[in-house]
Amino acid sequence: MLKKNHLSEISFIFRMVKRNAAICIFLFLFCFESLALAMLVTKKGEVPHDFTLEDLDGRDINLFQKAGGNPTIVVFWKLLDNKAFIDYSLDELKYLQKYYKKYHQELGLEILGVYVPASEGDVTAREMERIRRLVKNHGISFPILIDNGLNVYKEYGVIALPSTVMIGRSGRVKFTSPGFPLSYQPVVTKQIASLMETERNDADRSISEPIMQLTKK
Repeated sequence: MLKKNHLSEISFIFRMVKRNAAICIFLFLFCFESLALAMLVTKKGEVPHDFTLEDLDGRDINLFQKAGGNPTIVVFWKLLDNKAFIDYSLDELKYLQKYYKKYHQELGLEILGVYVPASEGDVTAREMERIRRLVKNHGISFPILIDNGLNVYKEYGVIALPSTVMIGRSGRVKFTSPGFPLSYQPVVTKQIASLMETERNDADRSISEPIMQLTKK
């Protein structure tokens, strides 16, 4: 049988583990919120850096021209080299594809997937083959752009992949998100819903206001 002093020690250890676990969770949430602000140079309310990159067919795609006043999501992503790790970039590409399919035609949602190469040089032929295969196998239909030289990656100050920038119809940043862990997906889902609801309301007003003006004449 355990003596009273042993039981007391065990009880103390459990209390410390419980307390430290709570502290760790708090620090994780606090740090994650801080990182959401620190990982991207572009902040909420600002006009994002414009850029022009080639897609997989070699065509130049310009952010501002592509957005054209529509709600736009830019996601920076990479290929996973070690299959032992979770492929968060692929998770987000597949996740965003569902919204692209739902809102692209209905509300004009644009999504640009900016591929960040493994090195600062040009993307290798092997990388391009892997990208094309990934896009085909997972039915990614929004444009995939290649950031040769990591110029856009650096301009946006991205230090976590994937990272996401949401831009409203006003042309200003509405939300930024570093990473795409399972625990953070509900937050991203809520932000996309908010982005699209805002755009839906704006679209409704653009239709209803001229009608109201006609009825007043």
